[in-house]
Amino acid sequence: MQFVYPEILFGLLALAIPVIVHLFNFRKFKRVAFSNVAFLKEVKQETQSKSRLKHLLILASRMLAIAAIVLAFAQPFIPVDDADTSAGKKIVSLYIDNSFSMEAENEDGRLIDLARNQALEIVDAYQATDLFHVVTNDFEGRHQFLVNKDEVVELIDEVQISPTTRNISDVIARQMEALSNSDISSKTAYLISDLQKSTHDFEGMNADTTIDFRLVPNVVVDQDNIFIDSVWFDSPVIRANATEQLRIRIGNTNSEAIENIPLKLHIDGSQKAVASFSIEPGQFTDTTLFFTVSEPGFHKAVVQIQDHPVTFDDSYFFSFEVAERISILEIGSGQTNFVRKVFEDDPYFAFTQVSSLGVDYSDLSKHELIILNELPQISTGLAAELSKIIQEGGNLLVIPGKDVDLNSYNAFLGLLNAPSLGAITNGPRKVSEINLDHFLYRDVFESLPKNIDLPVAQRFYSLALNSRVKGDQLLTMQGGGTFLGEFESGEGRVYLSAVSLLSSESNFSQHALFVTSLIRIAEFSQRTHKLSYVIGKDELAESFALPDATQEPFHLVDAVTGLDFLPGFRRIGGTTEIYLHGQPSEAGSYDLQLQQNTVDVFSFNYQREESALEFFTPSDANNLIQELGATNFTILTGGLETLKSEVGELNNGKKLWPLLIVLALVFLIIEIALIKLLK
Repeated sequence: MQFVYPEILFGLLALAIPVIVHLFNFRKFKRVAFSNVAFLKEVKQETQSKSRLKHLLILASRMLAIAAIVLAFAQPFIPVDDADTSAGKKIVSLYIDNSFSMEAENEDGRLIDLARNQALEIVDAYQATDLFHVVTNDFEGRHQFLVNKDEVVELIDEVQISPTTRNISDVIARQMEALSNSDISSKTAYLISDLQKSTHDFEGMNADTTIDFRLVPNVVVDQDNIFIDSVWFDSPVIRANATEQLRIRIGNTNSEAIENIPLKLHIDGSQKAVASFSIEPGQFTDTTLFFTVSEPGFHKAVVQIQDHPVTFDDSYFFSFEVAERISILEIGSGQTNFVRKVFEDDPYFAFTQVSSLGVDYSDLSKHELIILNELPQISTGLAAELSKIIQEGGNLLVIPGKDVDLNSYNAFLGLLNAPSLGAITNGPRKVSEINLDHFLYRDVFESLPKNIDLPVAQRFYSLALNSRVKGDQLLTMQGGGTFLGEFESGEGRVYLSAVSLLSSESNFSQHALFVTSLIRIAEFSQRTHKLSYVIGKDELAESFALPDATQEPFHLVDAVTGLDFLPGFRRIGGTTEIYLHGQPSEAGSYDLQLQQNTVDVFSFNYQREESALEFFTPSDANNLIQELGATNFTILTGGLETLKSEVGELNNGKKLWPLLIVLALVFLIIEIALIKLLK
């Protein structure tokens, strides 16, 4: 037991006063005449015995009453564990988890409402002179300052659900940053949360031992949820009037299987496809929707299911572009016109043919596909410019000539991390395999006959593959040599042929597979940004459709809600980087406008980390914290009604003065009763 004011214990010296009073009886005796003296002695002896007992009882009750009053003023308490019970000003940090998982409910209602009430109860347990700090998942600048008791109540009332999620280790670091700036020694941090496993990385926290951390868990009763995890296309490019396949991954955290759940796809406000799916408990399933888009340009889409009570992950927004034309540039020697014949009569392709001496370097980044066709050598200037474009997401097809300068070619291919050209090998060598798993040839052939007629190479370059080369063989020759390959280079792709297009070198240019390969390469060269971005995670978006240079500001506009804000941007090569600065905060598809014209479309979705409703129980969290050796952590498991008193006991220990006041009153009542009743 300890005392808040131990100096008051000197007041126990007052116990001597009733002792002195009882030892020295100052009452004056009165003479009384009585006829029978013998009877008087008997009465006198009996009266003195009772009087002595009465006086002792009164003395005891008075001393006990005085002792209880003195001890009550000294305010004794019993400390709870190792809690800081020192007197003086305190500083308190309150983290209120306002992520989407706090929309769930338990027997006390919505968790976010319960968390606000818990924060208010905690604040009410402190003095008006104490200072407070509020943290939410938004990490707002206004929440970094210390405020008084009245101001913190206003901040708590303003907390609303947010799409942003934070790991608990980041939250603790934020709290420590705010508390470390104060000279106040008594520091306490509260963490009011549902203890969701996806965000509570206790093993990653580095908590300051000078701060008392107190977890206030909100237990989730219903952990069932169905959510759309992600969407993607089988093909990296969407073509007009072609049947496209959209893949959707759906998760189920329910303890039971779900059957025949409807799934809908809307594009530009119109329903394009509908399907149903079934899913086992605790599993993911992939389903497919088929649709067709006839109009070129940007398109906004959303996939939707219906599930309650957690609804933030029931919709998945995405956007895509159907190109009106694909720009192709051929830099050739002029020896053959096979490439030009493939593209020049198709209005879908904007084809340009120039010689190696007529290349405008400033114009190269405007083309989706660049073809080097049978150049005898590649200059260092052209190599450097093309390398930069490919690294930033461009596409290149290299078709070597009959006898080329291998040094200049291999120096260029080395910049691209592509295979180098080896010595010429004389054939004939026939193509033996088509990589039907590659996106270039996927869905091109319904079936391949056993004796299919494939291209034959009479003379070809060997391609030297090594460990740093990342890519695939598209057409493979007998014996395993590469006839045509696709290789990754930075953000772009390099297609490399082992043969020239001269009829004396191969029959590739006369083969139907040549036309198919070139058209597919051109189609997949369309540069597209991500289908969607994640709110609170992706702060940078990329666009390939913006003007080269402009001083006019861009606007990111939600046509549905009217939200309009100005993002920052930076031009890098053929890419414009859009800086979002924490916007938008609502899921949906947004138009990127320049002078009121839509130049691109971006879609944003809420993070899916909290879709898996898996939580630590208070006992699990306590065991984990103990295993980590975090002795300055306490878990408050009481309900809302007892939270204030629980916090008070941690701050001030178990107070004994109310009991002492009651005891003092009892002893005074006993004293009065002794005086009045015992005659």
